[in-house]
Amino acid sequence: MSTAAPLLEARGLAKRYRKRLVLEGVDIDVGPKETVGLLGPNGAGKSTSFGILAGLLRPTAGSVFYAGRDITALPVDERARLGVCLLPQERSVFATLSVIDNVKAVLELQNEPAATISDKAYSYLEDMGLGDLALQAATSLSGGELRRLEIARTLVLRPQVLLLDEPFAAIDPITVGELKEVMARLCADGISLVISDHNVRETLAACDRGYILLEGKVLCAGTPDELAADQRVRDSYLGKDFVI
Repeated sequence: MSTAAPLLEARGLAKRYRKRLVLEGVDIDVGPKETVGLLGPNGAGKSTSFGILAGLLRPTAGSVFYAGRDITALPVDERARLGVCLLPQERSVFATLSVIDNVKAVLELQNEPAATISDKAYSYLEDMGLGDLALQAATSLSGGELRRLEIARTLVLRPQVLLLDEPFAAIDPITVGELKEVMARLCADGISLVISDHNVRETLAACDRGYILLEGKVLCAGTPDELAADQRVRDSYLGKDFVI
């Protein structure tokens, strides 16, 4: 774990749906420039934990802090203004707009001066390797290109923490590798990442640390190698033959 104070942290998270307790006593830390994975079998509580961190869900108990500020009650849009941004699994681009107009639309919402919008939009696309596709329709992009466009749009908000929901879903292995390279660059640029994905091997390979949840609690936390070596994690989730 980073020796710096956590940038995003959850303390004592619990979530109850009617009489069913689906999350209990979950603590999560995300340090500056750190990539953290949330993993576990279906129904383990990882999606609920992710939703609470993102502001999609309100915990029954516990708190979420960003840079020392309690943001537990803040919705997704208010967290984004502070620097905690969500990249959902569902496609969020404007299908009727060109690639560059998708980015310009977000810049306009941020009150970017009209004189600089086009140049800034193109700069964000260049950073994501989409500069040559700027004038194409967003609908013409591949799955991986769409994901990079979504990241470019999110970067307009200047996030300090980016939460990625199932980023490796429905893309081919080459695109997964390209996306992991993008994630590494984001971290190098000072953005912390939180990944929730069913693709365990690729998620662990992209992470500095991970949390394995089981039955609503943190079973194990540590580096990818530590998680892969933990017998409890192998018995309940990874299996005996798993390798990163």
